[in-house]
Amino acid sequence: HDLLVDVLLSETHFNDLLPTMAEDESWSGHIATKFSFDKAISPYPIIESADARLFSIKKERGHTTEIIFHEWKTVGQIGSRKTFRRDEIYSTVRNEKELEYYRQWAFMKDKRPLTVGDAVIRLELYEIKESKEEPVKFVNWQNVCPELMAGIEQESYSFPGLQGMIAFEKPNRMPNNDFPDSGYGASDYSRCTVAFDKLDELYSENAREVRDNKSYTKITKSMLPKDRDGNVLTRNPFQTNLLVDDTDIDQAQGNTPGLETSKIEDKTESITGKWKLEVSQICANAGISPTSLGIPGFEAINSDDKSQQEREKATIGTRKKKLELWTPYLNRVLLKLLEFNTWLRECYGASLVQPGIDAMDIDFTNCNVKVSFQDYVQASEQERINTWGGAKQLGVCDTETAVKKIFHKLSNDEQMDIVTKIKFELGVSSDNPNALSMENLLKDKDKENEKK
Repeated sequence: HDLLVDVLLSETHFNDLLPTMAEDESWSGHIATKFSFDKAISPYPIIESADARLFSIKKERGHTTEIIFHEWKTVGQIGSRKTFRRDEIYSTVRNEKELEYYRQWAFMKDKRPLTVGDAVIRLELYEIKESKEEPVKFVNWQNVCPELMAGIEQESYSFPGLQGMIAFEKPNRMPNNDFPDSGYGASDYSRCTVAFDKLDELYSENAREVRDNKSYTKITKSMLPKDRDGNVLTRNPFQTNLLVDDTDIDQAQGNTPGLETSKIEDKTESITGKWKLEVSQICANAGISPTSLGIPGFEAINSDDKSQQEREKATIGTRKKKLELWTPYLNRVLLKLLEFNTWLRECYGASLVQPGIDAMDIDFTNCNVKVSFQDYVQASEQERINTWGGAKQLGVCDTETAVKKIFHKLSNDEQMDIVTKIKFELGVSSDNPNALSMENLLKDKDKENEKK
């Protein structure tokens, strides 16, 4: 737990990457995560994420067998430019035929035997020519596109002893109503194209309202300011709401004044109402409450916890559904991160120095990772005390559960210290936390040795 939370998540910048992954999944509908390693960059694993534009997946009988990450590069001068695409294909050894191929591409020339199911990465380079793509031979990679192939010394990489792919893919929500036969997830904004078009028009119309719909003043030419020679002074170019009438004031018909102001009806309120309607429609399709966006005009007067839960019920429900998918995904990713880092340390041995990690003695047959998320609306400390203190008094929960719920921000050791002291004060436990010191234990051990 400490290696994962205090070292690996920090050094791999995974916590910084996670919000980007959530955003990319929301708008693109699908994300993928991959592991790699480059000792020249970092002594820790490198974690990267891609949105739906930058990878593709291959499935067989409902299971993902390959995740292909794409990167494009255009090289050369204008008139002779060429576009290349590099594919990184993350997979596993599937059969004996593949086993023979990948044995020659062991990562760091690892001497451990490669078996079916071990992780592999295959690299391919293509030149894009109009509507077709031509594969480039490995021997020419560095010459034709060194920008994409820098640092790549092998055509493929195998990881003997590391079972399972070191890449993961996750759809946002299924099925994809826009593309029913697609294996990729749907964006939160699917079926909202028309509403977004309307929002764009309304935004432009409101900007035009601010710029153009102003009160205009009509003035006769003879009333304009003049210099001592009678010449009309140059008008301010930024004064756009002044209309000049060339008719002289003494030639005006009837009682027409020389200065007339025309007010134009303001349409901002009408535009704002239409804009809110379209935003609400997008929120309804996305399964969130408009109040969750924090946009002025969607607030409510009552803002206590219960009121907020009622107003954001749709958001809370959608969040729950998302976390039901995110939690197992993160469990798999983080467990594989521990396995991958353990494999790297075994592969490199003493030459791989990772500050903060002295050893990784983990039994993966009895190891699991469980990710949890806090509630969307956090109760106050006093509310937690009242709720769980009452539950403890009624006998519907134990001391350990009550302490963990009330002091949820403390570490597990700090929580257990509080539980032990409470039990001691109530006489429930025969263990005295103050008596369980190392000094007393050592004295007892010395006495036993003297008797022997």
